[in-house]
Order: sequence, then structure tokens, then C-alpha cells
Amino acid sequence: QAASEPSVAATVTVGTNPNSVAITPDGTKAVVANYGSASVSIIDIASATSSTVSVGASPIAVAISPDGTEALVCNFVSNSVSRISLINNTVLDTLSLGGGARPASVIYSLDGTKAFVSEGGLGINLIAQITMSSFTVTDSLSATLPNSLVLSPNGDRAYTTAAVSSYVTYFSTSTLGS
Repeated sequence: QAASEPSVAATVTVGTNPNSVAITPDGTKAVVANYGSASVSIIDIASATSSTVSVGASPIAVAISPDGTEALVCNFVSNSVSRISLINNTVLDTLSLGGGARPASVIYSLDGTKAFVSEGGLGINLIAQITMSSFTVTDSLSATLPNSLVLSPNGDRAYTTAAVSSYVTYFSTSTLGS
């Protein structure tokens, strides 16, 4: 018997120029960074409905906390990271990274106590560590044009691509900048 063909389960309208999507660990919500409309769409997967939350200019990347209660969004042109409650669908806080930071990617540590943001624009080339309890940058590491970030399966390292180059850099998530 032939396998059934894949089919689209649902199509959900989101903001302009959706750029990045992340799914909560329990699979009930999707968060979409809408680059062209300074917003994120939070999709209820079961009902295929969405709500919109305004964030900074040009949201480009999104990550969801390990417990699924929050999301971080990189606002590329605003040089900031927005922290969003996925319980209330509201912005809890926005962290300014300073002029020219151009945050392009974000990941959480496995335990959710830290997040890492790549900043690769206008002469600022680093990975910033955000301590989630204070929602402040508490450490950083120099990296050449860091772009996308990914966490190793056991969480001890993170890897970043170096834009317009031919290599990948990795670092220890426990001793960043040490």
C-alpha cells in the first residue's frame, strides 16, 4: 500500500515578511517573527488562530524558553531583544543592546537561566550572554560576524556561523568570555 501524500494541515495569517518560527516544547504554540511589521504572531496550533504582539523594528529571530512560558525576539534594526510572555501574549521587557548591535539570532541555555544573542553589525562582533533573572547582559565573547546560533544537545557548547566567511565558531556556555 502506498504511503499517503503529505498535505497542508492549516494556513495561518501572520504579519508581513515572516522570518523565523519556533515551537513551544509542548507543541501547542508557534511564535513567528514578522520582520516587515515589527511584530510577532503567536499561533495556537490546535485552533490555527493567532494573536499579534508588537515588538521592535525588524524582528528577525525567535527562541522559546525551555519551559515554554516565554519567548525572546531579536529586533534587528532596533538593536534590542524583546522578552514575551506566552501565557499573556504580552511584552514583559525589552533589552537595548546599543547602537549598531544588529542582533541576528538567539538561543536559551538548557535550564533557561541564560540566553545568548549574536550581534554582528556595524563594528560590533560578539556573542552577548543575557542572565534571565535580571534580563541584563552579563558577559560577552568576541566573534567575527556572528550570525545563527545553535546549542549542542547537552547544552555545554553553542555554535555560530560567521557571516561572509568560511567557518563556524563554538564556545562554552558555562565559561563564556572567561
